[in-house]
Amino acid sequence: MEWIFFLNFFTPGEAESILARARAVSYYEMARQHFSAGDFEHAQREFHFSYVFGSDPANLFNEAQCLRQMRRYEWAAKKYRHFLDEVDPEGRARAAGRLAEEMEAAAAQQKEE
Repeated sequence: MEWIFFLNFFTPGEAESILARARAVSYYEMARQHFSAGDFEHAQREFHFSYVFGSDPANLFNEAQCLRQMRRYEWAAKKYRHFLDEVDPEGRARAAGRLAEEMEAAAAQQKEE
């Protein structure tokens, strides 16, 4: 009853958001436990639900890590791409990474000359 009373102080949308965040945290904690135990299948599922309820892109990366551990490489690649799209929708980090690699290669070649 106290929990319901507590939620009465919020609009329905705010209360729903609070409950979704609590679910996301709960799923994340379960996922961490499964991951630590090497149970990647259950960890992947829990990270997925944590993302659904909380929208934290880190869960996409964690889910991809689980899929990689389970050797589901195609799905892992998709989750890594989804993660990158979420954290950097314009692809600036990837472009900067490619440019940094090009500059490192150019610097190494320059040293050889």
